[in-house]
Amino acid sequence: MQTQPIEKLIKSEQEKLNTDKAAEILGLKPQTLKVWRCTGKHKIAYYKIGRKVFYLRCDLETFMENNRVA
Repeated sequence: MQTQPIEKLIKSEQEKLNTDKAAEILGLKPQTLKVWRCTGKHKIAYYKIGRKVFYLRCDLETFMENNRVA
C-alpha cells in the first residue's frame, strides 16, 4: 500500500475524489481501483480516513502520465 502524509491531503487545494469519480476520470470501473488498492497491482497514491478512500486529481494525472505509451 502506498501512503502519503495526511498533511498533503489537508493542505491540498487539489480536488479530492472518491473511488467512483477517480474511476470515471481514469476510464475504469470503481471495482478495478478497489482491486488495485488491495493487490498493489498498480500504484496510485490514495488516502484512507476510516472507511473513506480519497484520491487527489494530481495523483491521478501523475499515474496517467507515468503509464503513457508513446
